[in-house]
Amino acid sequence: MKQLALYTIIVFATLAGAALLLYFPEAVVMFLISLAVAATVRPMLDGLTARGLPSGVSVLLTFLLIVITLIGLIWGVSGLLVRDLGQLGDNLAVLYDRMWATWPHGSSLQQALIARLPPPEDLYSAIAGDQGGALVTTLMGVTTSSVGFLSQFFGALVLSIYWSADRIHFERVWLSLLPVDVRARWREVGRDVEKLLGSYIRSEVFQSLLVGLLLGGGFTLMGMPYPTALAVLAAVAWLLPWIGGVIAIIPVLIVALIAGFPLALVAPVFTLAVLTIMELVVEPRIASRRQYSPWLTVILLMVMGESLGLIGIILAPPLAAMIQITARRILQETQASAAPNQEIESARRIAELDERVMEVRQMIDKMEEPPSPQTISMLDRLSELVCKAQEISGVPQAGNSPTPR
Repeated sequence: MKQLALYTIIVFATLAGAALLLYFPEAVVMFLISLAVAATVRPMLDGLTARGLPSGVSVLLTFLLIVITLIGLIWGVSGLLVRDLGQLGDNLAVLYDRMWATWPHGSSLQQALIARLPPPEDLYSAIAGDQGGALVTTLMGVTTSSVGFLSQFFGALVLSIYWSADRIHFERVWLSLLPVDVRARWREVGRDVEKLLGSYIRSEVFQSLLVGLLLGGGFTLMGMPYPTALAVLAAVAWLLPWIGGVIAIIPVLIVALIAGFPLALVAPVFTLAVLTIMELVVEPRIASRRQYSPWLTVILLMVMGESLGLIGIILAPPLAAMIQITARRILQETQASAAPNQEIESARRIAELDERVMEVRQMIDKMEEPPSPQTISMLDRLSELVCKAQEISGVPQAGNSPTPR
């Protein structure tokens, strides 16, 4: 019944979230990001406040640090990323020219493949012509989408400042919908959910940044082509559940094979080692392992991926974790509040059973013929079980004693 209740809550919450996401995607995304940011920075805010800083100053310092870190990260990575992408475009053009120079005289497979590809001059003219305009439009769309997401993220960051600065007021608003005698308990439920969600997001973000830093530094030292692009791709892929490691290692393997030995051996092994250490060593040390439903994550990946693209795919796992954390905590609180009533009901049933045993004894005493030994034995055994149940539950005993033989 516990699992059924938990799954029912999760399903209804997922359906409600999917409906909101379908009709109000931008508002939902901004709201979720703001909650996630507020939950993530909560320990830092509490730490600054505990050291004597005013609440408003702690909020401003925390979010100022976040903004400076994000701007510095984007500024430092964007230049290296643009350089790698430009180098990749030049190398692809040189590789395509080389293919057309050698494959027409190569193996039968190479000849069959090159016969289906356009010559370099036709390809370049197509890129510069109408198809090139479509490509430019696509790239502009990607750029616009990225800029839109960044603006949406900073909008959510501003909203999260309000969540953090006026936390007590918002708690009072939603707690006012509950009865007075349960408000304290449900306030603790909300804070526990925020704590668990913040821990999960901090763990994922830290792992992603660490993956990008380690792989970027390692690729640069070993002379791997496009080190920043591969590291950024791996860092983003690591945020995806299950398939993130595969998506991270496949581009590294392809580039390393093209680069030749020894990178073809060293780079994939290094990438696999870093991802394995992250999974088996780093993650258990910075966050407790909790089992989250893969089905809920898959559903949200499909829904949010269809609505929001890559951004939705990245946001789906923490949203699934938030839904399940909330559902479990609410179920625990509901069971805890129902436990006293269950104890009272159990005590009442034990008392009724004790009375029935006493009635049976009185009936036996009034019988003209003595009962059989089997009946006396069963009654004695039942009396002993009732006494044990009374001892375990703490119900006062009514003084039953075995029937004299």
